[in-house]
Amino acid sequence: MRILIVEDNEDKATQIKEVCLDLLQARPDHVRGLRGAYPALASRVPWDLIILDMTLHAAEGQLSAISKESLAGIEILQALNAGGLAIPVLVATQHDVFRQENISFKDIPSLDEALSDAFPGIYFGIVRVRLGDDEWKLDMRRKIKNIFAGF
Repeated sequence: MRILIVEDNEDKATQIKEVCLDLLQARPDHVRGLRGAYPALASRVPWDLIILDMTLHAAEGQLSAISKESLAGIEILQALNAGGLAIPVLVATQHDVFRQENISFKDIPSLDEALSDAFPGIYFGIVRVRLGDDEWKLDMRRKIKNIFAGF
């Protein structure tokens, strides 16, 4: 099973990897920034699941908070759609509010609804990550199980 984690927070990525290893006995590949995701998506072996952070650095080397784009993950969803790649995507975010240029979502449910409408067939929900609490891991496990139950 091939899983790609697109996440710029190392601690969060490590914990997501642990969930995947425990649940699926899979060791996910990990890229840290938006631009690092494109070569991974272009690989010849298809991905079974993408766990995607919504707020990402535009490039691997830019690690300041200023360089983050609040809705950068949407670009990955758009690329999957444009390329006809039917890879299930689960969003994992630590944020509650999302603003970028002229687009704004006041909370996770409004972002979830917009992503469901815009990316049917590839978008499978959001997990609200709180690193100090393990509840999100249970939510992620449940959502991953639901994704693979449908295939």
